[in-house]
Amino acid sequence: ASGVRNILEERPNITEDLLGAIKEKVPQTPTRIMLAGDRGVGKSVALNQAVVHARRNNWLVLFIPNGWEHAQGGSYIQPCLMENQPFPSTVAFKSNDKVITNEDELEEMELPTEMPTDSNTVFDNHEMSAQALRGFLLAHEAQLKTIPIRDTAIMNKYTQYRLDFNEAVERIMSVQSSSQNIPFVQTRAIVEGTDAIPLLDKLDGPVLKDFNYLEFKAETLADICTFGVAFRQLAGSLFVDLVNELREYNNPNMPVLIAVDEYNNWEVPSAYSYNNQRVHAKQLCVPHSLNFLSLTKHGSDHWSLKNGMAIGTTSSRYLEGLKVDYAQQKKSLPLCVTVPYYNKTEYLSALAYYTHHDIFAPNLHLHDLLGLRTFTSSNPRLLRAQGIDFVLPLGIEYNHEATTKEAEEEDAQEMMAVKRSDLMDAKFGEEDDDEFSEEEEEVLPNTPQNKKILLARAKAKAEKEKAIEAEKAAKIAAEEARNSLKFDKPSILAYLSNKDKKFLRMKDGRG
Repeated sequence: ASGVRNILEERPNITEDLLGAIKEKVPQTPTRIMLAGDRGVGKSVALNQAVVHARRNNWLVLFIPNGWEHAQGGSYIQPCLMENQPFPSTVAFKSNDKVITNEDELEEMELPTEMPTDSNTVFDNHEMSAQALRGFLLAHEAQLKTIPIRDTAIMNKYTQYRLDFNEAVERIMSVQSSSQNIPFVQTRAIVEGTDAIPLLDKLDGPVLKDFNYLEFKAETLADICTFGVAFRQLAGSLFVDLVNELREYNNPNMPVLIAVDEYNNWEVPSAYSYNNQRVHAKQLCVPHSLNFLSLTKHGSDHWSLKNGMAIGTTSSRYLEGLKVDYAQQKKSLPLCVTVPYYNKTEYLSALAYYTHHDIFAPNLHLHDLLGLRTFTSSNPRLLRAQGIDFVLPLGIEYNHEATTKEAEEEDAQEMMAVKRSDLMDAKFGEEDDDEFSEEEEEVLPNTPQNKKILLARAKAKAEKEKAIEAEKAAKIAAEEARNSLKFDKPSILAYLSNKDKKFLRMKDGRG
């Protein structure tokens, strides 16, 4: 839109300087950052801006926009497949802290019936882990295909699962006499049976359209992501492998940004229990591998990134996260950046943006500019929520005094009409507002008193109809006036500079 910048670009200083410092390899710049602040100030917007800025400058960006869902969402969890450990056979569902186990149907797979539940056990929320891998692959597939796996031996632990999957496919196909030339997503759905998730299969289709599990060989980071999307049961373990690769990746031309929104929701127990014990959010694969911030200093000191930056944000959207207070644990955070409220320029720019895109309709007087700012405390979220009820008519030729006088005259006329209506109701009674019916008039005695009543009622009805017509005409005129006004950022600044310089002396920050 001409004259109105994208609202995401109005606050570039929050993250751009930090990302640029890493790009230039400034040693003093912290690589693990928390964005904090009051609810609605724009922490998520700042994080999204960091993601956009980084991707435009050839960064690899692993973005988790829904931290809460990784701890509280999904359908079930399962102990994560680790090195030299057989594939687990039990799963835990969300069921009021009650654990429901589901034994593997393949009798030939001799697997343990339960896993120990302690602080060192890592669990996989398969659906959410696969979602994170899918999103990363779709955003950076071309770049990931150029990055080889440092040690391909990490894929050896998945060999047995591939063999078991192939046996299951051959057994089912031999019984059904099916053709082998079907897409992998359909093959997986046949093997999974009632455990298949059609919605996820639809999302996986474009990613796995050329995937051949028989000939697949993992060589690049793109292969790790693809393998995790293809076999959701392995997604959590593969996500851990991917993060370990990214942490060691050291290409000065392609730094790494790890961005997690709603990070504070990883400091509390998850929605799951296993073996009658509550599972903490950071015992799940994705939060466990991205444990770059913690409430305790020793909790994340081991986490490092050779070439890049990790940013997390707090969120007040969910009750679980409200229990976490990083402000009391500042010593454990390498750097905590407090996202501020709108300053004067950002506030005006936001108003111009919302009005230009017809989110706000301009029909308020100039003094309401300060009123709205004071009412919302320049909080971006409150401005969006409460500003719907406010409109701001501004233009170079706007005559504030004339408009105010006209409005006062209209209010006075309306009050007079109301008073006349009240007097009529008091004199003749509210139940007699309507005219007499024809039958009543025929039998009504022809007395002077009745004639006065009929005349007064007719006059009141005519005035009421006239007031309704006047109100309709006023609405039409107001709508035409709004459409004719020019409201954009340059007009606001020019108007305030020329006629209301006192508004330019508003202190930056809160209203």
